[in-house]
Amino acid sequence: MKKLFLFSILCTGIFVFSCKKEKADIPVTGISLDQNTLELVVGVNDSATLIATVTPANADYSKIEWSSDNPEIAKVKEGVVTGLTEGTATITVTSADGLIKAICTVKVKVRDFTYGAKKFIAENKAKGKHTFNFNTSELPKTFTLRNGVKITIPAGINFTKSSQPVSGPLTLEAYGMLKPSDIILSGTSTNYIRYQDKGYLKSDGFVFIDVKQNGESVDEYIGLNNAINISIPTDEDDGTATMIWVGEEIADTALVWGDVNEDIFFNRGNDKFNWNEIGAVNGSFAFNFGSLGWVNCDVLWRTGVSFATVTVTVTGKTGTWASYQGYTGDTFVFFVGKGANVIAQLYTQINATTVQSYYNSMPVGDEGKMIAFSVKEGEFSFASQDVTIAADQQVTLNLKSIDKEALLDAIKALDQQ
Repeated sequence: MKKLFLFSILCTGIFVFSCKKEKADIPVTGISLDQNTLELVVGVNDSATLIATVTPANADYSKIEWSSDNPEIAKVKEGVVTGLTEGTATITVTSADGLIKAICTVKVKVRDFTYGAKKFIAENKAKGKHTFNFNTSELPKTFTLRNGVKITIPAGINFTKSSQPVSGPLTLEAYGMLKPSDIILSGTSTNYIRYQDKGYLKSDGFVFIDVKQNGESVDEYIGLNNAINISIPTDEDDGTATMIWVGEEIADTALVWGDVNEDIFFNRGNDKFNWNEIGAVNGSFAFNFGSLGWVNCDVLWRTGVSFATVTVTVTGKTGTWASYQGYTGDTFVFFVGKGANVIAQLYTQINATTVQSYYNSMPVGDEGKMIAFSVKEGEFSFASQDVTIAADQQVTLNLKSIDKEALLDAIKALDQQ
């Protein structure tokens, strides 16, 4: 009996052991990151931490691995991403079995502390330059800019350098500023004259022309005999007048607009227009001009309405106020007209945060955008507000930090008003 009882106990123990089941592994089914894109600036905010979430939370083998496809641009260790130099890198987090991944695109910039408004304007103005090579033996010849401005140099033109005749191979350099973004990004603004205390002008186009031989500019003065013909596209009706103005760029000081002299422009034989005016014909303002350099077509913005002085206070990350045409300073303020090519710079300083328009110069009831932007030590900011001009108006703009590309996009969007 004792032997039989012991055998039964052993059999029972064996039976229980053979029926026990092993626990199944719980696999990782997903990984997510708290940020899918990241922007770092070397020397300013050059590192950030990415947080990875593994699902399910109770997964076995939940260990993850981090990697960068461009470790010379941005490196990563345990989720901490560090930007090293300008460029783009993709940070990848991967499950231990290599089957599940999540990525973050990292854009790294290097801040240039020497980059300010003056460099910003100069850089963007240069993008608008057109360069053409020609020989005087090929004349007459017409050169067309990207915006449709046409410059025709006639045969027999009298180019000189230091009053000595110039011929042979030459280079034409030209700018055409027709849209608000062209005007702002070239460091200019629409003109202003004192006319019964009402003087902002509406632009029909700015043009700059230079002719060089061996990299040196020829003399500006040409005269009206065999003058250059300039054609500026317009959507104005035939017969609509514009005035011709000449500009003088004083290095690092200002671009000064003034009355055109009769020896470089004179409208003869048309009683409808003054001597310094022309009319639109077949979608363009076309005229002969006896000088190189700056020429501007514009007219008074408004007449016969009430006018106001507008004050603008700018808050946020500002610098010093930009001077007229932006030769000095960091922060600009413009009124950009709606349905009118008016880009009026407000630069008369009231205090460190406030500027105003010229006295009684803004037509009451006109609509547009008041904008401000600042470029200082490699940082960029922008603000805008839709406004309708009112008497004794005060506007507040709060600058917000953006990147350089976003600032350019915001300025170019003004062309759609």
